[in-house]
Amino acid sequence: MNNNILKIENQARRERGFTLVELLFAVFFIFAALVAIVVTTNNVTDTGKHNQAVAEIRTLIGGARAWKSQPVRSGRGNYTGISIQALATAGIDVAPFRANGGDNASYGGPIYLGVWNTGFVLSFGMGVQELKACNALLDKFSADVQLFTSSFCRADGYLILYYRR
Repeated sequence: MNNNILKIENQARRERGFTLVELLFAVFFIFAALVAIVVTTNNVTDTGKHNQAVAEIRTLIGGARAWKSQPVRSGRGNYTGISIQALATAGIDVAPFRANGGDNASYGGPIYLGVWNTGFVLSFGMGVQELKACNALLDKFSADVQLFTSSFCRADGYLILYYRR
């Protein structure tokens, strides 16, 4: 008979469901998994934006150098008249950019290409909240020997790159 009483007690406990502590642990583990997924996804997105910005900047720098090396301009000492429009008009592929002030695909800010001394300046808009990414991009291009050392990230979210000829 003692055996039957134990069976009744165990059945009653099982029918009551989960305790509050068990539910809190389950919710905590689900929340921790979601946080890990969000953080990982943000890192992947940031890395993708960064790599796309590097490719866009390299496209414009390469286009500017190709524009300068054309026979008509190679004898000149500087980049007089250079702009994204001038590159596109000269037949240099700087897609998707067709005009100064056009938005870049990675951060959505405007891009400007212009004359600076005997070289050129590239302004790449990223947005105020992207200062850390801006500094990372600046570091990416700092090894270029033609990059002038006064290149910097402005407080309004522009990466400014000065290139010598």
